[in-house]
Amino acid sequence: MKQPKQNKARTPARQALTCPDHPGRTFKSHTALASHQRHHQTIETISGGEVKVVEVPGKQTITAADPKTHLQTALDQLTTRKAQIDHELNRIEALQTESRDVTTRIEALTTALKAFQPQGMAASG
Repeated sequence: MKQPKQNKARTPARQALTCPDHPGRTFKSHTALASHQRHHQTIETISGGEVKVVEVPGKQTITAADPKTHLQTALDQLTTRKAQIDHELNRIEALQTESRDVTTRIEALTTALKAFQPQGMAASG
């Protein structure tokens, strides 16, 4: 059975979005504008003392005039991640040690309980 259409209040027309880098370009949605901006982002590189602009679709804008900063940022991020990984590995090693200890205790208690079973009865468990 078809449901009746709901009466929705008409929303006002959206204002066209303009690209800040290309004032002549307008877009109907934020998604379209974002796609356009990603497509036109650039990487600036140093070439013989001059700044050369290279179009690279879908890449972040990176100024290579200070590559040391980018390398230091990457090193800092990887160092932080390495510390997180080491912490998790230590936690896992501690859990594995505890698991072996608990297994040993379970085996000892199982053996001790067998002493209380009448002879000739099979252990259940």
